[in-house]
Amino acid sequence: MDGRVRYPACRSGHTGFSILAAVVFAMHAIVFSSFVNAADAYPWNDTPLAEASGLPSWSNALERHTRQRSKISACLAHEKSCTGRYRAVAHILERARELTQEGRIKLAHRYINRLRYNIDRPRRVWNEATDKKTVYRNRWATLDEFLTHGGDCEDYAVAKYFLLREMGMSADRLRVVITFERRGRNHHALLAVRMPAEGSGKAEDVWLLESDNSIDRIPHEGYRFVYALNEHHVWDHAEPLDT
Repeated sequence: MDGRVRYPACRSGHTGFSILAAVVFAMHAIVFSSFVNAADAYPWNDTPLAEASGLPSWSNALERHTRQRSKISACLAHEKSCTGRYRAVAHILERARELTQEGRIKLAHRYINRLRYNIDRPRRVWNEATDKKTVYRNRWATLDEFLTHGGDCEDYAVAKYFLLREMGMSADRLRVVITFERRGRNHHALLAVRMPAEGSGKAEDVWLLESDNSIDRIPHEGYRFVYALNEHHVWDHAEPLDT
């Protein structure tokens, strides 16, 4: 045991992860045999499996976040009219302007981890397309939705992604990574950030932002990496069968 207290694994979310992965793989008719060994370096490859737009649940979350960003922009423009959680986000973004890239990452990491953990449950949400409420059993939350309702591990990872993008970090350095946790035998999500290496002899490191305020470095023997995504692409982390 490493002595750290973690939030529960994504018990309700892992089905959604598996379905999403299966959809991606089926789209490209590729056969996979095993996950990448987590003891190896995180496979930050530059060859994507698919466009992010090919995953409806994820692309829908991206579209909703784009619409909801106006609330954050309004707070930054008119601080006195900003209330509640948006005032806190505006304050975080103002502080981030004075920080280094590492400082911004740690600030976003700590802030999001302070918010409440909620296991995904069926929820009625207003659907703008149909003009009525729709029941969602597992849905990727936007930053706005996470600040309102909390969420589980993938929602923490996505909220950090969106907040760091608001701080100006490039999407090319960020990936929401779905893993299989060896100890808990559950799927888990976290945010991977590509950073300049410090004294390791490598050009770059990959930081894994956990939901317990820890920041792990690769290699990490506790996970098998399944797939990753950002607002542009999806990457698989499985090894093809030998032919």
